[in-house]
Amino acid sequence: MEKAIIFENPGELDLNALRIMGVSVKQSDSPIGMFGTGLKYAVATAMRLGGSVEIVIDMVPHVITKNDVEIRGTTFAQVVLDGVPMGFTTDLGKKWEAWMVVRELLSNARDEGGRTFDHDADTYCPMPGGTSLILRGDVFLEVWAERNQYFLKESSPLQSSEHCDFYAHTCSGKPPVFYKGIRIHQADAPMMYTYNLKGHVDLTEDRTLSYSYQLRDRVCAAIVESDDEEMIERMIAPPLQSWEADLDFDIYQTPGETFRTTCKRLIQQKPSNLNDAAVKYYRKHTGDKPCLVTVTPTPVQEKAVARAVLFLRKMGYGSELDAMPIEYVEWLGEGVMGQAKLGRILLAKPIFDLGTKFIASTLLEEIVHNRTGFSDHTRELQTWLFDRIISMGEETQGEPL
Repeated sequence: MEKAIIFENPGELDLNALRIMGVSVKQSDSPIGMFGTGLKYAVATAMRLGGSVEIVIDMVPHVITKNDVEIRGTTFAQVVLDGVPMGFTTDLGKKWEAWMVVRELLSNARDEGGRTFDHDADTYCPMPGGTSLILRGDVFLEVWAERNQYFLKESSPLQSSEHCDFYAHTCSGKPPVFYKGIRIHQADAPMMYTYNLKGHVDLTEDRTLSYSYQLRDRVCAAIVESDDEEMIERMIAPPLQSWEADLDFDIYQTPGETFRTTCKRLIQQKPSNLNDAAVKYYRKHTGDKPCLVTVTPTPVQEKAVARAVLFLRKMGYGSELDAMPIEYVEWLGEGVMGQAKLGRILLAKPIFDLGTKFIASTLLEEIVHNRTGFSDHTRELQTWLFDRIISMGEETQGEPL
């Protein structure tokens, strides 16, 4: 027996929704599909990919076929409904893939309060007073078998809010982003969670996310209003290469008490991966000012710094050292030994345990930051450093490349 994917919707479909472009009469307050083109795209793509769609309205089947038509020497497959040619061909939605067909019809069913399931096509009994779309084709059954990649699997979220839900990953790498359980976006970097957005989201005509800031803002809002201290810490001190590391927290929501206490604690602990934007957001809403505790180096430590400074002066950095006085503080953050700030170079007390060579390299790094404006872990800083290494090689060899 032939398997098919069944999309059942309450109520009777007006076939003009298939015949006329630009018709959208969804009943939900925030439908996934709203452009009036999706059903045509789905039908055209299904037939182009070798499948078929049958529509049954109140137990009455409506047959969709295709006829070849020639226009200016080119042959097209025109879609035909109940023997009447439609105003589109199977080239409509030419870039659509098989999973998009399933997504579109499933989205329509969800918008209308319907359901989707697979069934033997020959034994399926359509529901009276309703509408059933029967999708046949191996390529679509393959999508249905791997539907967790395109449709969020029903499970309890790890974190839930009015803005979005956080789920554990069901796949490795860069996970999809969902809206109402439907895939609408593919992340460009590894994510710590799988996100399902809520509320109004702007979608393109092919049901993808129109504006990336809507994803970013909803995740940030969920973080700052969360009561989960562990989750907040993971999200504002994430792995540096993760998508979450670039969250800008440029949102209007007021931070909750758990976010405030967690962020304050992390500011004091100063982990190297603490999101600067989260700290700025916290300070904006709390008025909390950063506090640096100054320390006085021992005579031996001062000699170590003096040797490092003399070495850098011989390298030609004397003017920068003259313009940037060196000050000493108790702590700058986990793994942070130096910082260029307000025309000064701050050295953290633990740097003295790392030797004079490390002190010199840290001073040079802060001079470079101050001179170029380049941040740590950036391509610009890397390029600058390699250029200087090559220049040193030219001077050693006595001629340019």
